[in-house]
Amino acid sequence: MRTKDFKSDFYLILDKFKNKENFSFLRFSDGEMYILQNKGIVLSGNQVKVDGVVDTHGPGHPQYDSKLFDPNHHSQFRDYLVASFLHSQPNYFKGISCQCCVGKDNFDWQLENLGGDDDNLTWANLLVNSNYSLFMEEFYPEIKNRGAYVICNEAADLSHLDWVKGIFTVKSDIFDNFATYTSQLKSFIEENNIENEVFLFSASSLSNISQYVLAQSHPNNTYIDIGTGLSYEFKIPSKRGYLDQYYSNQPVTGYCIWN
Repeated sequence: MRTKDFKSDFYLILDKFKNKENFSFLRFSDGEMYILQNKGIVLSGNQVKVDGVVDTHGPGHPQYDSKLFDPNHHSQFRDYLVASFLHSQPNYFKGISCQCCVGKDNFDWQLENLGGDDDNLTWANLLVNSNYSLFMEEFYPEIKNRGAYVICNEAADLSHLDWVKGIFTVKSDIFDNFATYTSQLKSFIEENNIENEVFLFSASSLSNISQYVLAQSHPNNTYIDIGTGLSYEFKIPSKRGYLDQYYSNQPVTGYCIWN
């Protein structure tokens, strides 16, 4: 059994990548957790609202980083997200929100709904926070060397990145069009007989659903949710503490704990 150490789990994923072992790494961060809990979410330029409670103290979100999840209108999206959360298969790693970031009650809620802890569970923050420097300095060079397909917001600019093999762009309204995006990606893999390739997802909660579908239908590829980790590379910088620290040459903090 793994020790569930933040840094050790990072190297577990990195070693699989270096060895070209196909796997999926999904991130159920706080936003995905709230959707799983069927709470409404509004992320806009001036506020964060979860289940009707407004927090105006945090950073605003640019259009490409905003979202509006309405439980009454997006129930099908949530059903698929729940399925991706509960799904289990070899090399299907689910990163969940840790108690140091979302509190013990929310952490326990996730484990209870998953039926307990297991070796395929890890941190949603595995590639960020205090591991972000490792990601940029050790993981990203491996990605550039191997090349990858990227699924990201339509506002991104990847034209200067020669390691990108293909781009699939999505709009900000992923909750309404998730099935179309996932179907297009699945068809591309099928029609081109894609195997042993890397797909990087930076498409909010759509990433989870697409990876869930593709891990079952085409497990012979690697699917990684990189979140906002390469947002500066994609020229759509996100407002995240770890990004601010890294790009201002400060030590990146936030060594996450499991329990």
